Amino acid sequence: MDALGGYERSLSLGPWEGGGIFVLSLTLTSMLERLQLRLKAKELTVWWASNGRDVLNFLALVTVLLGLRGLGFVGPLLVCMSATFIVILSAFETYLGDRRFAGLVSLVASWMVGGLPLFLPVAVDGSLHHLFHFLF
Repeated sequence: MDALGGYERSLSLGPWEGGGIFVLSLTLTSMLERLQLRLKAKELTVWWASNGRDVLNFLALVTVLLGLRGLGFVGPLLVCMSATFIVILSAFETYLGDRRFAGLVSLVASWMVGGLPLFLPVAVDGSLHHLFHFLF
């Protein structure tokens, strides 16, 4: 493993434990992002809504980070993956808005995006290492 960190199977909690924790973290993150979107609508009328959104985004980031850590990801790559996931999910939440079944669609989308590191951790690790070495 290099300075970027990455996936280390020996550091995972195991396929069932780590996978279960990760799926729970994805579910909680989806719920936090839905709540964050509701606060966005109140941002102009309630002074604390903007700070509340920041706190919810931070909690979502930590939730995904802990879930990925349970799968065996470590280091700066773990933080980058977590932040990228939150940005993608937040953008998708904004796109969905208050549409019908938005919460369910958001949850399924988070599980689909989260399925990559869950089922293909070595491929995700290798792809991200190649990307970072290409970029930097």
